[in-house]
Amino acid sequence: MAAVSLWCPLIELPGVHKIRLIGVSTAHRGQGGAVARACLEQTLAVLASEAPGQRVVGLIAQPNLPSQRLVTSLGFVPVDLPGIDPDLEAWVIDLPD
Repeated sequence: MAAVSLWCPLIELPGVHKIRLIGVSTAHRGQGGAVARACLEQTLAVLASEAPGQRVVGLIAQPNLPSQRLVTSLGFVPVDLPGIDPDLEAWVIDLPD
């Protein structure tokens, strides 16, 4: 398996799903983010089919610039989210209807 993702709906925020992780196996790293991009694209496609029009949020560590560049390239934007760890940034995207 090259990559895995895990997401869940946020019960406290109806209409919002959280991507909890995107993990790329060490055997598939070093390919310029291609495997992570494919995994995130597939995750968003599944979410869009299961929860059209809803919002997706993910948290990324501030020093993790490659992940920030990846989500930016797919249309995520950073947002202020109260109550999260100060070392993390929240990123969101709205799924198409």
